[in-house]
Amino acid sequence: MKKIFLILIIINTNMKLAAKDKYIPIAGTEVNIRKDPNLNSQVIIQLPITKLVKIKPNMKVRDTINNVSGNWIFIETGYSSKDENKDGWVFDTYLGTSEKFKKPKRWTFKEFNGTSGDYYLNLKMKEDATYKFSYELCAGANCLPRTECFNKQDKKIVKKGYILCEGNGVILIYRDLVWLKHYGEETNEYLYIKNKKLCMQGMLEDDCD
Repeated sequence: MKKIFLILIIINTNMKLAAKDKYIPIAGTEVNIRKDPNLNSQVIIQLPITKLVKIKPNMKVRDTINNVSGNWIFIETGYSSKDENKDGWVFDTYLGTSEKFKKPKRWTFKEFNGTSGDYYLNLKMKEDATYKFSYELCAGANCLPRTECFNKQDKKIVKKGYILCEGNGVILIYRDLVWLKHYGEETNEYLYIKNKKLCMQGMLEDDCD
């Protein structure tokens, strides 16, 4: 289907971005990005959970906030214009760097079906924090038997009128962030937990409240 086809393009692109450019997700709700590395500094912008940002190398300031030691990190937010730049400082507690994620001892969610705009994601999850995903390709007249799945490891199943691709992965968590690692590889595919529900950025409010 078109929706699933589009989201897998983004997933595939994000996997390459993660390896090359080290994009990091925001690990909090409406996190303040500040002009300078201190709590009294002006808030430039607030970023939602799972928003991907890029760390500026060699720009960090040591600090302790609410008895938590860490670093202020300068990030590129991706929001900028000719008149205004939204890059700034964030305390690293609110950055989902890879070393902070852990595999949960017991995973209670069993299924996820999320739509964000034109994008759709379906997961079947197990208690051991592993999951299976599936997506359709080229439904309708444009579907050709030679069409391949996005990842060579995906299982390709040819159906009448479409191709089904299936795969698996591992779930890791940090705070309310849920990292979906397809085949255990680093990706930039994240969900988040809100009100004891799994959510995807851009979902309708009613689906997560």
